[in-house]
Formats: sequence, C-alpha cells, structure tokens
Amino acid sequence: MSKRYVIAGFGAAGWSAAQAIRSKYEQGIITVISDEKSPPYARMLLSCWLKGKIEEEAIHLFPNDVFKSLNTEALYEKRAEKIDTDRQTVILNNGESIPYDELLIASGASPVRPEIKGIDLPGVLNLWTRDDTLRIREGIRENGEAVVIGAGFIGMQAVDALLKLNVRCSLIEALLHVLPRILDPEGAGLIESRLKREGVDIFTDTTVKEIGAEGKRKEIVLDSGRTLQADLVITAAGVRPKLDLTKTAILKTDTGILVDECMRTSSSHVYAAGDVAESLDFSTGGRGVHAIWPTAVDQGWVAGMNMAGASVDYPGSLNMNTLDVLDIPLASVGLFQGDGLEIGKHTESSRGIYRKIAFRDGRLTGAVLLGDISDIGIIRSMIHRRVDITSVKSAVVFSPVKLGRTWPVYGGIKA
Repeated sequence: MSKRYVIAGFGAAGWSAAQAIRSKYEQGIITVISDEKSPPYARMLLSCWLKGKIEEEAIHLFPNDVFKSLNTEALYEKRAEKIDTDRQTVILNNGESIPYDELLIASGASPVRPEIKGIDLPGVLNLWTRDDTLRIREGIRENGEAVVIGAGFIGMQAVDALLKLNVRCSLIEALLHVLPRILDPEGAGLIESRLKREGVDIFTDTTVKEIGAEGKRKEIVLDSGRTLQADLVITAAGVRPKLDLTKTAILKTDTGILVDECMRTSSSHVYAAGDVAESLDFSTGGRGVHAIWPTAVDQGWVAGMNMAGASVDYPGSLNMNTLDVLDIPLASVGLFQGDGLEIGKHTESSRGIYRKIAFRDGRLTGAVLLGDISDIGIIRSMIHRRVDITSVKSAVVFSPVKLGRTWPVYGGIKA
C-alpha cells in the first residue's frame, strides 16, 4: 500500500518537501493543504509585482506542468485545524479528515500586528500575501503619502516599491537604525542617506502611539507627539510562527515548533519546516527560528527526504538576507557583530561599495555587503564549510571572493 504524505502549508518549505518526497519515493500519495487561493508563490517577489517590475505569473514557484509532474493533490482554500496524532489524521476547517503516514507542518508565519490603537482601521495593511498586495495596489495613488511601520526586510521592500510608484514615504523603526537585523550601523547609515535623498522621512528609535482616521486619510501619532498624515499605512513589524496546530497536538514548542536534526518534532511521524520550525542555529549552536527563504527550502528538503525514508541531517540555519533598496544591492550572512570577532572593513564611496567581513580563529563567521554582493553565496558556503582563510583574510575583505579550481575540495580561494 502506498504511503500517505500530508503537507500542511504550501510555501517554500512545503513545495521543497513535496519535491524531495517524490524524488525518493515515486508511488507515495502526497496531499498539500493551503489556505491560499492559488499555487505557492515567492513572498519576496510581492514587492516586485507591486511596483510593476514583474507580472503576477512571475511570483509563482512553478508552472502548472511542473506541479502535475509531481502527481500531488493540492487542497486550496483549506486550512488544517487539528491534528489527531493517535489516529494520524489532519482535520480541515470544513470537517474533512485527511489520513497520513507522515505529516509535515509547514504552516509558516503570520505578520505581527503591533498593539497600536487604530491598527485595525481600513487602509492599515500588511505586505505579506498576494491579497495584501492587491489591497495595497488599490489603496495607493500617485503622488500620495504612505507611512511604513517597521524598517526590516519587508518594510524596506514596501518603501522601495512605493517610491517607484511615486508615493511619498515616511519610515518608522523602533530600533536605532534601519534594517537592524540585516545591517550593521555603518551599512545602515549608507542606506538611510540614500533614502533621505529620495525624500523619505526616517524616524528611528521611534514607535507609533496611535492611528486615527480623518476621512480617507490616516493620522499617525508618534511617541514623540509628532503627527504624520498618510493615505495608506503598511505595518511591517516582523512575523511570528503559526502555532495554531500545536494546540491540538502534543508538540514541544518554544518560539517555534522544536525539531531535531532530521526536522522531526516531538511526536512520531510529524515533522516541521520553514518559518514555523525552531531548529539548530549554525552560527551560535543554540536554537532559533529563521524566517528566511533559503532556510525554508533547505529544511523542507531535509524533512521531505526523511519522511520518505532517507537519513539526512540538517546542519543548522545560517541567517542570510539579500535585498535591493533603490537599486542598491545589499546582503548579510551569519554573525557579523558581537564579542570575540575580528572585523575587516573596506569602503569605496565613489562606487557605493561597503564590505564588512567577520572572522573568528581564522574562519569566516559573517559578512555585510553593499553595492556588490556577487560573492555572498561563496561566503555563505565558506562559513558552512568552516574554511580556514587565515592566509588570505585581507584579500577576502578588500575584494569579492572568486572560486579557485581547488576551493571546493581543499578550501583554497583567490581574490
């Protein structure tokens, strides 16, 4: 009898897991459950669609013929509401029961809605789903004004898109600089300078006290007492794992669902991957939730392979983000600030280049790159492989790393 695989959630982790299962086991029955109306899409491309850089079709992860080749059943506009681990079934919001032999929870994360008076007013939106993007497109007007609350990855994507649509922006961040979890203060300062040149009003170390409505306009009151006016407010205050299913199944959780190196949860035949999973952190050796695309893809693949009977270990999440702000490419990976790190920096103001490379005991731990991020993938791989670069540290700091013929085998590089 064919094994039954159920995937609750059909984003990057769910899609990656389905591919892994099918690559290992051709006869299994794969059922994916999604509360979305359409096939999975890349959230990081929503801002590109918003600003008109790509068409809607381009946000989707795969064409229909690729999905059909996996021989997978997709249940759209359905939600897994309960897991019965004794009977090994998933109960949907319409009461339907789906039996499983192996289950993956890939329910992802949901946007944090700050506890602000007026946060639920019409015109106060997220940028997280396809429907969110459509609502923003309906709510903006050329030469209008918008306030973005949160200057992290999503908030910066929103500002970049709105500026391209000729919308004046104000950006509010509770911490001391923009992109606080992606850039160091110096790199963030370069981005802030560029944003200000484009007319963005930036308020760091600032929170929103209240949002009010004046007709169709919004009135945003800051903790300083200053008031801003806007046609649209976008909240981008981070995300948190969707743990609803853990209320009906006995699964160990902390910030996310706790998993081992095989992405197994504390319940037999139940796995978790992506933004909902709390796994090993490669850089710190602790545990954490890394709500980023590469982690979701990697974890989904490991979970899928193990669900299908393989034995694959996940080496741990290595935080990496890449972003384009006003045509400035930027990226960061791993640990690039903190005690015990040796830091090398290189700046070329005329070219808009900034490089910060962090080391410990002759090995890379992290990096921040602005202007030229062509070697971020190589740096990430070197961190994962714990390559000793003692003899070429200065070269790595001053110019993009280029692959040498021997590097993949021996760890040799040239710059």
